[in-house]
Amino acid sequence: MSYDKESTCSLDFGSMQPESTPQQNTSSNTQLSIAAEFQQAVSLDLKNKYEESLIIYKKLLKANSDLSPDQISDISFNAALASFKIKDFSRSFIYNQKALSLNPYRNDAKILSEKINKEFQLPVQNHQFTLIEKLNSFGLNRLPIELLGLTSLIIFFLCLKKLTQFLLHKMNAYKNNLDFEKWPPILSVYIFVFSLVMGLATIKYLDHIQPKGYLSTDIVSIKSAPGENQATLTDYTVGTYVHILRQSVVNQQVYFQIKRPGGVAGWVKSNDIEAVVLPKDSPSTLITTN
Repeated sequence: MSYDKESTCSLDFGSMQPESTPQQNTSSNTQLSIAAEFQQAVSLDLKNKYEESLIIYKKLLKANSDLSPDQISDISFNAALASFKIKDFSRSFIYNQKALSLNPYRNDAKILSEKINKEFQLPVQNHQFTLIEKLNSFGLNRLPIELLGLTSLIIFFLCLKKLTQFLLHKMNAYKNNLDFEKWPPILSVYIFVFSLVMGLATIKYLDHIQPKGYLSTDIVSIKSAPGENQATLTDYTVGTYVHILRQSVVNQQVYFQIKRPGGVAGWVKSNDIEAVVLPKDSPSTLITTN
């Protein structure tokens, strides 16, 4: 796989003009700094200095509160390319999956995914399949949520139109002492299809906003509680996809409670996960232990 200017991504930071308030100036300066570091990493890639560029990409990904999902996706994709070039295929898999999770429609990441799959395969782990996994196996993951939303909206208006016509005919029949029109079967079909499409869109949206990530250490021990010297429940391998349920801080170390879909829930250190979506730092998700 060639690694040239066409294969790397450039970040879109929009207008970088200074704003009027100190807070806006700080934000603009931060974006400028990130843009400069990103371009430095791309320059290192073009010089085949992939280990050095990866250090910068990792640093930028830690600053994701200052980045948009598309920007994080671009940085993750470039990190995946650099990792692939140095034959760190498990890391390339993780970064590329992160890029695709944030932007499922990017063709460059799909092409890279095919290349990675020839070099790296996740170990098969038996588990009970979840509803979203079953639906994805039937093709739900290929349907954009925007398409599902638009389809449900069209069907809703068709339902509304048909229902309005039915009620108007019924009122007219009542006024003229005529037989009432029977409930139209097509309206039942519309309502069923609307409920189905809307349900699929809801399931897909909830899965999209679900805090999640990929385990980034070769073997990760899943602990029964946050902290050192806790009982081990099971071990997962690098690249395993997990849901992040909540956070806890023990002795200044951040732990995530994670759950593999269809698997057991347990605790791991935050540095063992390449997070795609983090839980919100609210009292209900962030627990601090002395």
